[in-house]
Amino acid sequence: MLALDDTDTAFHAELLDSFMDTAEGLLASLKACHASRDVLGLHNIAHNFKSSAHVVGLKHLAALCKSLEMKTSNNLYSEDFEWYAAAIIKSYQDALEDLLAVRDESLAARDGTTG
Repeated sequence: MLALDDTDTAFHAELLDSFMDTAEGLLASLKACHASRDVLGLHNIAHNFKSSAHVVGLKHLAALCKSLEMKTSNNLYSEDFEWYAAAIIKSYQDALEDLLAVRDESLAARDGTTG
């Protein structure tokens, strides 16, 4: 998870908000591309999500996305994609509570309301 320092807590909060907003759209696109067997779409989503997840420190999510990105590089659909899509969605959902807590911690530090 993103390590916080006290130098720019507002930036951390904005970064996490941006990531969570982007993630919701990427997850919706991931589901749609999987349903339509759009391998190129899955590849692009996996690439984008991998990079975003890496920036905020979600290493497991980034690794899953990297694996899907590599699996889709041949542009051939595989039944394995269903497992990757489900694992990516679960990994994000599992991290969401922590993301929100870190974001709230950043906002509290910015506002000087930490305990």
